[in-house]
Amino acid sequence: MRPTSFFHLFLVLVCYCTADIYGQTTDSAQSPNTNTKNTLSQSAGWGIAASIIGDASQYQNSLSLSTFYAIRPIRELELSATLSFSQFSLVGGQRFYNLNISSTIPTITEYSSLTSTLVGDISCTVAPFTESGWQNLRFQGGVSIRRAGRISSYSGISLDTTRLFSREVYTKQLAFGGNAAIEYLVPIGSILDMAVRIQGHIYAAPFWVEGENVLLEYVTVPDKNFRYGLFPFGGAISVGAVLRFNF
Repeated sequence: MRPTSFFHLFLVLVCYCTADIYGQTTDSAQSPNTNTKNTLSQSAGWGIAASIIGDASQYQNSLSLSTFYAIRPIRELELSATLSFSQFSLVGGQRFYNLNISSTIPTITEYSSLTSTLVGDISCTVAPFTESGWQNLRFQGGVSIRRAGRISSYSGISLDTTRLFSREVYTKQLAFGGNAAIEYLVPIGSILDMAVRIQGHIYAAPFWVEGENVLLEYVTVPDKNFRYGLFPFGGAISVGAVLRFNF
């Protein structure tokens, strides 16, 4: 065999082996990506939400803190458990005149309440879109249970001390309900993202009550009566953000 022919044969063998090695490397690198969709992933994190409207806060703004754990068997589906806590206090006073007694002797009223809630959610989240720009939009729904307690008081006294009245209400209750949310995932890093969401809760009548069986939205406040609010037995609508660690 001539040297030139031997050199040509050597180049062909080198090119063939190189192409074969790189071809295997590419297939090996793509294999994990192919299986990523079917690999179980987990997430955990913390969140904060501001209530737009809610019975426990007497339809005023309040904050809640939450923590969650979630598993995602596929990209389009996630199952999560969330625990949220909030506390709301209301203190106020008002001076008014009782025309049945005297238009010159005012009565001073004071009212206060302290409400705390602990909410547990079991939810299913779906990401139905695959198009670029929409794949991080997700919808959530599930069941909830809320443990809520309130201590409230309402008292008044006339400045001539001829009339004195007061009332205190204590209640502790458990209620089942449901939750729904729309959220959008904002990637931050390889294992970190943030979910921005708007969420709603609604509850049925409490199945266990200690103290008085009263609606949380109701408090005896002058010129305000929320007994017939947006939710028949309680609920809230909130906006918030959740920081998520993926592993």
